[in-house]
Amino acid sequence: MAEARRAGALVVLDDAHMAARIALFDEPPALAFSAPDVAVWSLDKHVPGPRSGFVAGARDLIQRIQARALSLGIEAQLGQYIAGTHAVEAFDPEPIRAAARLSESVLKALGPQFDGKGYLAGAGIAVAGEDFLEIALRRTRRNGSLLVPIEAVAFASMKMLESHGAVMIPAVGMPGAACTFRLMLYPDGERFGERNILDAWRLGMDALCGALDDADQVRALLQGG
Repeated sequence: MAEARRAGALVVLDDAHMAARIALFDEPPALAFSAPDVAVWSLDKHVPGPRSGFVAGARDLIQRIQARALSLGIEAQLGQYIAGTHAVEAFDPEPIRAAARLSESVLKALGPQFDGKGYLAGAGIAVAGEDFLEIALRRTRRNGSLLVPIEAVAFASMKMLESHGAVMIPAVGMPGAACTFRLMLYPDGERFGERNILDAWRLGMDALCGALDDADQVRALLQGG
């Protein structure tokens, strides 16, 4: 921050998961965190708001940003302003903390099956794609597979969606965006239930183990037809 200031550069803080930072680590909100010139944060990641975000910061910069957005026709609709404001006003960290506690319980329960590769990811748990595929290889005592990690993660996620209705990022959120098997337990983890979470994980992993050398099956599920 100091070096950027000395160089005359502006500081922009991309604080997408600010709500989780505040709830889980007692950290300050974006504009109180090293005083950036501009900060952006999500209104749908750990906040029950619209699928959009807030931009805040120095008034003169915000006016320029707003003018640019208006000129490009990408300004938010009135309903999003109202919904976003209400979401920030009604922010409650306790449901995020409850999801984090559930995450710890799930990680403990699945620990032996994760081969030590799983980790807490805020209010959720995750396994890197390479590690996820390695777990399947170890379980089936194989040295290799026709699949690459992103295919393995996406296939297991689609199987969990098919069987349990579990919405996973590799399946429907942003396919291909992140090679990570990630279970985000806010806001629906408690409603879904720990037993369903454990069952869904086992089903997804079992399906992957059965498809390690069946590229046609994986392709048919991921691409259709």
